[in-house]
Amino acid sequence: MFGIKVIEMKKHIWLAVTLALGLSSSAAFAMDANTLLSHPERYRVVETNGNSLSFVDMKTLRVMETSDYPSSIGYIDGTLYVVETVKNPSVMDYQNNRLVTDIHEYKLHLFGDKEKGEYKLDNTVFVQSCDAEGEAIKEIIPFATKSASQLFTNLTLVNDSKVDEEQSNGMVTFMVSNSSNRVTWNDDNYISGIRSYMYMENWMAHPEIQAKAYVYDKKMKRNVELKTLTKITNIAQMRQALQNGTAVLYNTRWEKITSSKEFVPSSMTDQYYLDTERNALVLVFQPGDMAPYSDGITYVVIPQKIGF
Repeated sequence: MFGIKVIEMKKHIWLAVTLALGLSSSAAFAMDANTLLSHPERYRVVETNGNSLSFVDMKTLRVMETSDYPSSIGYIDGTLYVVETVKNPSVMDYQNNRLVTDIHEYKLHLFGDKEKGEYKLDNTVFVQSCDAEGEAIKEIIPFATKSASQLFTNLTLVNDSKVDEEQSNGMVTFMVSNSSNRVTWNDDNYISGIRSYMYMENWMAHPEIQAKAYVYDKKMKRNVELKTLTKITNIAQMRQALQNGTAVLYNTRWEKITSSKEFVPSSMTDQYYLDTERNALVLVFQPGDMAPYSDGITYVVIPQKIGF
């Protein structure tokens, strides 16, 4: 299932790269796909929705949030370009660069309340459109999103990002520099912790939060192997523990979720940490490994007796 999601995302990006060639002559319109794809530091894909890709102009993006923790109320403004493509492109469409149908420009206004879980488009304004030949389209096209909450999150992530870019052949891979580090265990034997950060590769629609964790043996002066901490050291054993209740699966919001046969990692994670608060060993899986992407980072909590 994870493989299918990656393939679908790569299809969107490949489609966007290919369609850029077909729009290079659209002089009548202020924006074209070639410009959007040639400047990834400014124009970021923040949503794929059916046969469309939405790009935000970073120079126009403004995010205002309340100062309370965790910044519960937020307002987002910015310019969004939505590239519409052929729904079922044929080989000839690819060959003749007939992939784009329209490009729409919007002034986007989003509101979000994280505590209440309320997100909505607020007074979003349609600006202009053109067809693949650059001719203006007089019809007003309302903006539509498949998830206001996910779009709010994506726009917040790209706004917060300070990227270290690596450009190659027009494609970009970057890691976001802002990250959080937390020590989760510290006694005479071990110190343990987890670091979360945002990560982006060229095939992704938006940055995703990933995490790395460690358990360090103070006396041996080295990281601790998983087999030293638990008997659950492979995928089969972990899934059995989840089924019989020995271990519990949580999403990134620390809500209990159920493991699925559709999401089975190809190998056991090498990211884990000791958690003082839960008195447990926590296995860390990246988005899409153990649950849908919407669940973010997932944690398998294995309760332990005091004294590992």
